[in-house]
Amino acid sequence: MTGLQVCNDTETGIPLAVMDCSYLTGLRTAAVSAIVARRCAVAGAQTLALVGCGFQGAMHLRFLIDQLPTLAQIRLRDVRPAAMATLKEQTPEHFRGEVTICADNRSCLDGADVIATCTNGDEQVIQPEWFKPGAFGVGIEGGCAYTPAALQQADKFIVDDVPLAEYFDKIGRDRLTADGQPDPEFPGGLPLIYATIGEIVAGQKPGRDSDRERIVAIPIGMAICDIALGQLVYQCALDRGIGERFRLA
Repeated sequence: MTGLQVCNDTETGIPLAVMDCSYLTGLRTAAVSAIVARRCAVAGAQTLALVGCGFQGAMHLRFLIDQLPTLAQIRLRDVRPAAMATLKEQTPEHFRGEVTICADNRSCLDGADVIATCTNGDEQVIQPEWFKPGAFGVGIEGGCAYTPAALQQADKFIVDDVPLAEYFDKIGRDRLTADGQPDPEFPGGLPLIYATIGEIVAGQKPGRDSDRERIVAIPIGMAICDIALGQLVYQCALDRGIGERFRLA
């Protein structure tokens, strides 16, 4: 993931700051996932299953630990053993519980209270029998990490923006993989949307109504959040006197 953000003066259009946006996007994405997890995960959640241990996975781990203080066990899964080992090595800086490297998807996902998927979406890793009643799942790759049966058994399906989710569903219907296989954004079709993350956070709809609900949240990602975060970073840089100044030609 790469990105560049240019902050401009809203009155003159003159650039005020240029900053790397990939790191900001990582922070924003993980923050949104953690915010909705705090409101939708079952009370007293103990086990976090994290699939995908790259940059996004590492950010999600830190933010979810912060927002779900009852977590006692973290299971890590990645197709790259080195990525799992590195993240496990870094985790004690933020977490004092048990951290397990998993050799397969089932040992990571089966029975977890919270599932976070930070993958490229090439593999449907979540099977319905592993997604237990009361579990909460959040994924950055649309619904691509779920098998159709697993995704469709969610009692509540939450997105960050309804038109955006509908758009990704539409473009994914005819999408094919390199070997010609169907590659939908939401396997089995876009589930019935219960609420947006904004509605949950604002208290307009409850996040969880029972300890048996399976809840899936898919924050596809809204660039406007990166803009807001970029403005905050710019103001903090001014206040602290950090960053490199240069003149426009």
